[in-house]
Amino acid sequence: MLTGKSTASEEKTMNVELKEEFKKGGFGKVTVGGGSMSRGDLKGNYNKFDSKNQISFVGIANNTGRNGLSWDDYQDFMGSKSWDDNSNYDYGFGGGFMRYFGSSSSSNLESKVSDAFFSGNNGGFPTNIIGGVNYNYDHKKQKFSGRYFFQNTGNEKEVFTDTRTFLTDFTQDNNKYNKDNKGSINHRTETKYQYDIDSLLTVIATLDAAIVNADNTSEGTSTLRRDEILRTSSSTYKNTSDLSGRLLNTSLLFRKKFRKAGRAIGINASYLKTDIYDDQKRFSDNYFYNIAGTPDSIKIIRQYNNDTLDKYVIKANAMFSEPLSKKLFLKVFYNFSSRNENGVRIVNDESLNGFERVRNDLLSRIYENKIVNQRSGSSLTFSSNGQNFTVGGAYQQVNLNGKYESPNPLLVYDPVNNKFSRWLPYFEYNGSLSRNTWLNFDYEKSANEPSIENLLPVVDFSNPQYITEGNPDLIPTLNHQAGIWFNHSWPADAIRINGNARYTYYEDQIITSQIVDENLITRSKPINYDGGTQFWTSAGFSFPIKRNKLKMRTNISRSVGKSFAFVNNALNKTNTERWSPSVNIDITPSEKTAIYVSSNISFTTTEYDINTSQNQTIINQNYNVDFNTNFGKGWFWNSSLRYSIFKNERFGIEQNIPIINLSLYKQFLKGNKGEIRLALYDALNKNIQINQSTSVSRVFDSRTLSLARYVMLSFSYNIKGMKTSVAKTEHW
Repeated sequence: MLTGKSTASEEKTMNVELKEEFKKGGFGKVTVGGGSMSRGDLKGNYNKFDSKNQISFVGIANNTGRNGLSWDDYQDFMGSKSWDDNSNYDYGFGGGFMRYFGSSSSSNLESKVSDAFFSGNNGGFPTNIIGGVNYNYDHKKQKFSGRYFFQNTGNEKEVFTDTRTFLTDFTQDNNKYNKDNKGSINHRTETKYQYDIDSLLTVIATLDAAIVNADNTSEGTSTLRRDEILRTSSSTYKNTSDLSGRLLNTSLLFRKKFRKAGRAIGINASYLKTDIYDDQKRFSDNYFYNIAGTPDSIKIIRQYNNDTLDKYVIKANAMFSEPLSKKLFLKVFYNFSSRNENGVRIVNDESLNGFERVRNDLLSRIYENKIVNQRSGSSLTFSSNGQNFTVGGAYQQVNLNGKYESPNPLLVYDPVNNKFSRWLPYFEYNGSLSRNTWLNFDYEKSANEPSIENLLPVVDFSNPQYITEGNPDLIPTLNHQAGIWFNHSWPADAIRINGNARYTYYEDQIITSQIVDENLITRSKPINYDGGTQFWTSAGFSFPIKRNKLKMRTNISRSVGKSFAFVNNALNKTNTERWSPSVNIDITPSEKTAIYVSSNISFTTTEYDINTSQNQTIINQNYNVDFNTNFGKGWFWNSSLRYSIFKNERFGIEQNIPIINLSLYKQFLKGNKGEIRLALYDALNKNIQINQSTSVSRVFDSRTLSLARYVMLSFSYNIKGMKTSVAKTEHW
């Protein structure tokens, strides 16, 4: 009724309702465990519901390197709201060209509750204390959901990195050791209320709030060498940050549908307010060496930075859809976003006697920044027999206004007043070529304004050998994107094939301009440049070799990119190509045995324009085997092997990391409600996190120390009884 789009075949809808006796109940599980290396794990959840209400609780405390929250935990906790967080303010009216302006920030302050369930292991030795409660009400015309979440997380991490930067006639090599100690305490609450005035008119209101406190200490050493041999500088540093922030985010939506299919009106607005205060220390001792390799000068940095940032964002969106005929539909839309940021960074230097602080007016900044983004346009959709063609256009205008000054305006005063406008075309086709064949193609031109971090002319000395500064003269990036997607399945034979591709061309792309001095100290600044491209394609094939016994899934992807950077005013063009094939085999010979074998390999080739001798190929290989079996009488066995190979012949790097996990567990008590498990993690004591990557004029290799071999004995109790299947749960 809303979109007017059709499908090729007739579809039937089945209305499934629960019997009254199944509309209420409860389920929950608790696990407690302890092991070697002072490891501990405590986890519990409980969910109770009836025909109108659902309430759930979750709690986690561990130091095992995992956050302990799974996809199943997320669905149990969120209930009917698992797929409805409205993070982009798109309440069923967006899609494709008519995008609603949503939150563009990925900062910790503006992340959602759902992010806590899917945060991965970033290495090191993390700890987690997590708790939350969620309540949902759904009855007749009213729906309400509210949740509160608490996180107390920490991570101690040691990282060894080697970075090589390619300059016009030589290379810069940076060997660095860094030790991080991070901690944060977060409180988040999210609420949503929906009232259906009638079957065609809906009002939705949301209110989110967050309080975040985070501290970070980062210390280490860094040495720069020219062409791997001549030491030019070294640094010993210690940086600290004590950040506190608050967030308030609210929105209101009106959605009106009409009895005439395809006619609809949608209006929404939102207001976001954040306050951040960050107290920083930037301490470093920097030594510079002459050609003989002996120190000839030293620079000591003792900076105290006090950052205050206040931001508020107002967004509004409106859309009207009208059927011009049974097959032709008109949509008209308008998007508005106003982002306002006011901040103060006061930099104080420690005096020579070490007892006083002197304000540094050259580095201190007072700034106001306002970005107003407006877009209006329309589209026509032709829909017939499952074929949907949409063509549209929009006019977008971006205004960048602000001023940046020193506390002494006679030293620095820089007003900004830029206005940009673009015509943005759009085309999309989607439809079903046959009952089980779908095809989608689209082309879109979009404009993205620069981030506040890139705009601010604030000097960051957190890494004294790599100093960054924003650029208030940046303009929006224009993206040209075209993509195609194809899917076909044979349901009776459980066979599926798919393929997709996407190409992007950038105008005024934001890249970096770097100046490297005689001591190999780098100053980096973002600038605009035309010509970057990205191409990505993949294809997949899934089929049973023996029905319900042996299944295979294969996929191959390829990406090609061209990117640019300026180093000492010389343009460096970098071409990157990546191939990544993968194979998954599921072997389930019986209900009591399951074996899962998978492999994925990536070949990343990078070619540099400035220094072709540094062209290289990085090969990452991953091989995995999982073996699950049910011995009977409640006894189970699980084992897994993760074997990773990291290879870069250009730099003589080859790392082989086998990780073996083993567990034996027994289910007991009436209804298999109890389980006791003995597990051995990383049996070979080989765990370390490896990261290899290339970028414009740079290759990067890091090794992060992580929690290795330990033994864990745990007990679990499930109100409804333990699951007994050895097969993996698939979520797709």
